[in-house]
Amino acid sequence: MKPDWDKLMKKYADSDVALVADVDCTASGKSLCSDVGVRGYPTIKYGNPAETLQDYNGGRDFSSIDSFASSLKKPCTVTMLHLCDEETKQRVTEWQKLAPEDLDALIKEKEDKIEAADRAQKEGVEKLQARYQELEEEKKKRIDAVTEPLSLLKAVKGHLYPYKMSTLEKMYYTVVSPIQSVLDQLGLEKSIRGVSKAMTQLISEGRKGIGKAVGVEL
Repeated sequence: MKPDWDKLMKKYADSDVALVADVDCTASGKSLCSDVGVRGYPTIKYGNPAETLQDYNGGRDFSSIDSFASSLKKPCTVTMLHLCDEETKQRVTEWQKLAPEDLDALIKEKEDKIEAADRAQKEGVEKLQARYQELEEEKKKRIDAVTEPLSLLKAVKGHLYPYKMSTLEKMYYTVVSPIQSVLDQLGLEKSIRGVSKAMTQLISEGRKGIGKAVGVEL
């Protein structure tokens, strides 16, 4: 990070409104670091030195810190009003004319808006959490509704087809086997089996006779 920070210090070295510097918090700059609230190293602080400095939590490469530094406004304060833009100067001038109780009322108004924004954010998060819980419960109900029949369905498949069957085996179990069951219930399976056996024997004898006639064993 130091090369990038040194590059940023060099860029702002001649600026009349901004100062980019580094402080050794372990040596001569220890008291200064303590005053501005440095707790770890390296720490980047920014803001008006006459007020409380803020922590910078963005990227530490040159592009990130340079972009952030370029976006900062001049350190406009009541004591350095000449650095403020015209709109801010006018607003501060108007506030300076108000009585203490009027300033307190304005301060409270701003603080109330901040509190309202915080409440709205918390309420929004609570609603999201509640909706998330509802979605989780709906998901569980849907899964539970199909888990038992799915287990039974897999058990049926495992019982009927305990191994991967060939196409012919699938045809037998899905076509031939049901037909045989029906024929058996009608008492016709034995008769048909006998006819089938006889036909098979006739075909076999016919093939043998043809084979003898042509001199080839079929």
